[in-house]
Amino acid sequence: MKRRLLAGALAVCSLFVTAGCSDGVSKKASDDELNIMVLSHNTYSYQDNWWIWDKLQEETGIKLNITAVPQSSYEDKLGVIIASGEAPDIIAMSNFQADKYGMQGALVPVSEIAKKAPNLDKFIKENPDMYGQFISGDEEAYLPPTNGYATDAKMGWLYRKDIFDKHNLKVPTNEEELYQVLKKLKELYPSSYPLCMRSYASRMSLFFTQWGTGRDYYYDFDEKEWKFGPLDPSYKEATEFMKRLYTEGLIPPDFLTLSTEEWQSMLSTEQSFITIDYMVRIDFFNNMLRGQNPDYTMAYMPPIAMGANGKAQTLNTMFNGQSIGVYSKTKHLDAAAKFIDYLYSEEGKEIATWGEEGVTYTTLPDGTKDFSKYPSLADYIKEFGVGSSGTRIVVNGEPTFEMMSEEQREAFEESERYDMPLAPKVIYTDEEYDKYLNTISTPLLKYVNEQMSNFIMGTKPMSEWDSVIEYIKSHGIYDVLNFYKTGTKRAQDVINKLK
Repeated sequence: MKRRLLAGALAVCSLFVTAGCSDGVSKKASDDELNIMVLSHNTYSYQDNWWIWDKLQEETGIKLNITAVPQSSYEDKLGVIIASGEAPDIIAMSNFQADKYGMQGALVPVSEIAKKAPNLDKFIKENPDMYGQFISGDEEAYLPPTNGYATDAKMGWLYRKDIFDKHNLKVPTNEEELYQVLKKLKELYPSSYPLCMRSYASRMSLFFTQWGTGRDYYYDFDEKEWKFGPLDPSYKEATEFMKRLYTEGLIPPDFLTLSTEEWQSMLSTEQSFITIDYMVRIDFFNNMLRGQNPDYTMAYMPPIAMGANGKAQTLNTMFNGQSIGVYSKTKHLDAAAKFIDYLYSEEGKEIATWGEEGVTYTTLPDGTKDFSKYPSLADYIKEFGVGSSGTRIVVNGEPTFEMMSEEQREAFEESERYDMPLAPKVIYTDEEYDKYLNTISTPLLKYVNEQMSNFIMGTKPMSEWDSVIEYIKSHGIYDVLNFYKTGTKRAQDVINKLK
């Protein structure tokens, strides 16, 4: 199996018609050979000797040439290779990316692949709602559907339980209690910033949800309609709260640009104590730090109902929209369909979920699978590649839970009662995307993000709030919301036809 890690500038010298062009030799894939591009994750970067790809090659009888692209540059590389007209046979991508490139004609419709893949066809017929989540604006799907949630993508509030216990601090249940406990932590640790978040924009989506609004577009399940968060009174309330935290040094001054490394460092020491992030980070921090500090305990903190309209609820971030698409110009559609169909077979699901007994796990006397030698799911993936980009489409069980510590497993179970439903699917044509999202929404969101950051940091007075809202209202926001409404109905109509 020939593999490469693509780290620098992407050369398009027949790179994906070939298995690689470092030696200047163009080697086309045969009928039993596929070129596959996958994402090399920041946490578990692609390894050339991963067991999973050798096993999939062995089971399918197809030679697999893997090119791995670092996560940080994947989006750019994806655009370049598709524009080049010489993309690999199979490409790992997100549902959103497939909508874009599929409707441009760069991907084979799943309905065509399913004609050659009976296991995939069976899955689609048995799971119309999940298949519907992958439908594009032309009423075709361009990614073989997954079977639901990615537990390791679940997010929530986390806090340093050991520090709270040490100082007899109460876990907050509303915004005033949160403010007071942050103030107390700042008093106890003057050089700290008690609340910190990396990837501020995505984490703030959860924060605004608990004020009964959304960071930008959100679905109101009570009123069954799409709304734009900044237009809600609760959004102003939440912004004023964040301004208060910023002014008093309770969040970092560089809260907008805090890197993962800086964030980890702050939570690993006594520089920060509360965050919003992936819940699997509980074991990540505890496993990493208890060797040097046995008392260190990162734990789950239930969501807080904040403000006049707040709800103790958690935004659903668990939809698994990562799959693999088939390039429309592939000369190996039969081999691609065969490979994908194997991943939908019972044997394929078992291998792509758990690996193989005696290799990736052992079986205990009670019949359960033992993964105890792996500190976390990330460590397991690092060793075998099982669950990495391009390998797991549908699963046969939940390996994430098997590898959790008891305290993290209990945290996940506790968190379930706060989970919101998955927001409804919105489908759109290329023309609608350009008219409403590119032309109206993109510049509007940029404006909103800039203004809200200015309000929080005090460079714009709150007295100018109404003028910002008027700007939003006069620059097409209601056209975009109507587009969301229309796209949701269209998606539901397609899903209903599948049933």
